[in-house]
Amino acid sequence: MFESTPAQNLALPSARAPRTHSDPYRALVEQSVDAIYVLQAGRYVLVNAAWEQLFGYTRAEALAEDFRFMRLAAPESEAHLRARTQRREAGLPVPPAYEFVALTKDGRRRTVEVRVAEITWQGRPALQGVYRDVTERKRTEAALRASRTRYQSVVDSVQEVIFQTDPRGRWTFLNPAFTRITSFTVEEVLGKSCFDFIHTEDRPRLIRTFRALTKQERE
Repeated sequence: MFESTPAQNLALPSARAPRTHSDPYRALVEQSVDAIYVLQAGRYVLVNAAWEQLFGYTRAEALAEDFRFMRLAAPESEAHLRARTQRREAGLPVPPAYEFVALTKDGRRRTVEVRVAEITWQGRPALQGVYRDVTERKRTEAALRASRTRYQSVVDSVQEVIFQTDPRGRWTFLNPAFTRITSFTVEEVLGKSCFDFIHTEDRPRLIRTFRALTKQERE
């Protein structure tokens, strides 16, 4: 399912050879926590146990004559996968890694990361690849982005100045309230000392307070 630019042929055992647990290649494939497969002419000719677990199909179902890899594609991923296949068949380069939304046997959507290499299987071209389920990672990343967006919205809307400095007291962050209160833009003051914007009568006291705070953080 993973098309790629031409890659070095891998030394694989013959598909006609007995597939026993003593076969080093078979043992390696079966022990992998990632879903490993070999695809030839749009059909799976090898899948491992992790592949069965990920998609919910049995090995017998996956290797059946009428089981095509596009069965795994969610509707929103079909066009992308077909375009990759067409480019590869036309001899055009395609990225060796990509993601798509897959449908499991019971209809669940899983975001899958794929890596592939072109190989020779029984004397014919084939694709060997690895599927990795990144659904939870994607959900976590989306949640973090949403959290950052909410935080930024709050910071930008409050009327009080929210700021951050480095250990020397130079501005590293300021929210828009700083501009509303001082008329200085955030861009023109970032990197400058915050003490330059404090009244001279208050500056010594605040410098002492700042140094005491930074000393406590270092300790």
